[in-house]
Amino acid sequence: MTHDILVPRINSNDDSYILVEWEFSAGDFVKEGDVLCVIETSKSTFEIHAEESGYIHIFVHEHSKIKEGDAICRLSKEKEMPLNEKFDLSRNPSLASDKQIKATKKAIETARDLGVDLGKMMGDGIISQKDVEAFAQSQNVEDKKQQEVSFVTFKMDRDRIINDEFLKELLKDLGDRREFASLPSQKKIEIYRDKGALIGEDVKFERGSCIISQFMDIGAGTVFGENSVFQSKAMKIGRMCRFGDQLRVASTLLDIGDLLFTDNGIKIGEGGEWGPESILKIGDSCFIGEECMINTSRTVTIGNEVCLAYGAKIFTHNFWQPVLDGYAALFNPVKINDGSVIGVNVVIMPGVEVGAGSSVLTNSLLATNVPSGSVYAGIPAMMIKPAGSYPINLSYDEREKMIYKIFESLAEDLSFKGDDAQVLQEKEGVKLIWRNENTVFVYRRRLKSGDDLGAGAFKRWVLLTFENVLEDLKDAITVFDLSKKEVNGKQDEYSDELREALRKRGIRFKPILWRYKRRAQWIDLPMPLKFEK
Repeated sequence: MTHDILVPRINSNDDSYILVEWEFSAGDFVKEGDVLCVIETSKSTFEIHAEESGYIHIFVHEHSKIKEGDAICRLSKEKEMPLNEKFDLSRNPSLASDKQIKATKKAIETARDLGVDLGKMMGDGIISQKDVEAFAQSQNVEDKKQQEVSFVTFKMDRDRIINDEFLKELLKDLGDRREFASLPSQKKIEIYRDKGALIGEDVKFERGSCIISQFMDIGAGTVFGENSVFQSKAMKIGRMCRFGDQLRVASTLLDIGDLLFTDNGIKIGEGGEWGPESILKIGDSCFIGEECMINTSRTVTIGNEVCLAYGAKIFTHNFWQPVLDGYAALFNPVKINDGSVIGVNVVIMPGVEVGAGSSVLTNSLLATNVPSGSVYAGIPAMMIKPAGSYPINLSYDEREKMIYKIFESLAEDLSFKGDDAQVLQEKEGVKLIWRNENTVFVYRRRLKSGDDLGAGAFKRWVLLTFENVLEDLKDAITVFDLSKKEVNGKQDEYSDELREALRKRGIRFKPILWRYKRRAQWIDLPMPLKFEK
């Protein structure tokens, strides 16, 4: 006699839930009314109770996604299910790859004591107590190796470890006097280097900024904004990063790539920031908007070219009510993959992974994984464009229409600054002539050696193409290759104008280390401006 436990309809807002935790292991005897497992919805947690007594046979692993009507376990009068009563996994296509865990009672008890996930040990035979103990030992060794690898990537030298006495003085200064934080940038850098820190050239600490860390490796050209405080056990920050004012950053390990730009008032840490899994890893060319919050109770991984818009918040823990009263306490990492955008005021819950090239729209609450190339929105966030919607394979004609619009916009910007700029549609492409600076911008689908790019005596040529076969670039020529996303040749304030116009449309090039050099100040704008009374 068997009885399958099905997922009930919990609320009308969700099309799927997360099975957070089993209260019993496979083969345990449960009584009618016992809590079998805890399920998380977008709004709360929900307990599934045993509808009768029997031995439990589990079909779904913890942290799996489940839907209404899925069979998650079976209650049977027999500890071992007869072959003719085996559960048909085809009823739950998403669970068809799951295998039932087979383990002795001693193995289950030992796994509980040692914190071993039996789901990671599944094989053809029955798991024994010795199997669990051996697996636990191997996992501890592996965990230590992984921890060592995490720190080895920093190339930490014992001579570079900053002594505790100096760090204690910094903490005291931060709370009482702020004498060190108020020192000039170069003086702070000299002291840090003397204590063992690795700091590149042209690094700047604005007034009131301070770092408190046992190990620091800071790339060239990075700037720390006013009254910003960073605390960590070890940190590695790439080149040409720009941190805004009033940042509060605390995490056991910080690993930040090149060219991160952050706005003001960002908070990183916010609870559990000194644990072994408190790690923040950020790739290259990312942006974090004003008043964003990243909780690093567990690891947060952010890929390359990711945007966190104004007020976005990432949580890696979620608890309050006591677990001894049946409430859930969640602690899970968050991962946001390359090229994703997290919109204004989006809230991301623990355990979520956002696929590459995806978008989560403004004011959404995200409590589920997001497939690559999709769009999610709402409270709770739901799919509004399916996986693979982006990137779209546009035709050359469609792309060239956009390039023409980019050239027109660039001409408007230059003209607003008082320059004479004109866009010309050509048979093979687009040309923008910037007469005041004797510069010409040219788009051609394919650049060939010997091409007649146009008449006129221009001192600078900035070329945009999808296929570049030019080999010998003269000093006056810059080529932006759209296929390889590379820029070659001379780079100066003239090529910067096109590069900035493309950047504002999400088109970025290697090498990534670059700053726009021709930012017009308000004093340079045409005057007088007219205002309505």
